[in-house]
Amino acid sequence: MILIISCGSDVNRNANQSNFNLNSMKNTPSVKFDSGGIGLDKKDWEETHGMEKPSVEGMYEYKFDKYDYDKLRVKFSSNLRIKYIEWDSDYSYNLNPVGIYKFIPSDAKRKNRTTTKEPYSTTRTQTIEFYTSETLKSRFPESEFNGGNAGEFIIIYSTDTLNKKTISFSIKIGGN
Repeated sequence: MILIISCGSDVNRNANQSNFNLNSMKNTPSVKFDSGGIGLDKKDWEETHGMEKPSVEGMYEYKFDKYDYDKLRVKFSSNLRIKYIEWDSDYSYNLNPVGIYKFIPSDAKRKNRTTTKEPYSTTRTQTIEFYTSETLKSRFPESEFNGGNAGEFIIIYSTDTLNKKTISFSIKIGGN
């Protein structure tokens, strides 16, 4: 409850203007969530990537881009927002490492990054990055952030160091 004590008409006029402005804002359209993937609503995702094709383990396949041979596999939360994305290239089509970041919220802040050599390969590395996003907190119930705090997510990607291309990646909410 807000109590306004007035000693003059200016305060009442300002309070009435504030109420008018707040009420008029109720009918303005909501702002689209600023992420190219993780946390995005299913309908917004499908505007870019087309309709899903059922895959395995509760995942759905989508076109990565205009080419139909590389697929993104996506898992949705109970509120139909993306909580997991993965991609690996079966073809020579490889992704520049910075291409991964188009799938994360615009306000994401990296907390930690670790890169190690992959076993059995002299030219591949695996990088793990931990992030936090204030806007992502409100996109999911806290229980969806398994192994982490609300707003946290992780990116894991493999890079071929010889040609500087990403050959696979996964992004998921939570901390592990």
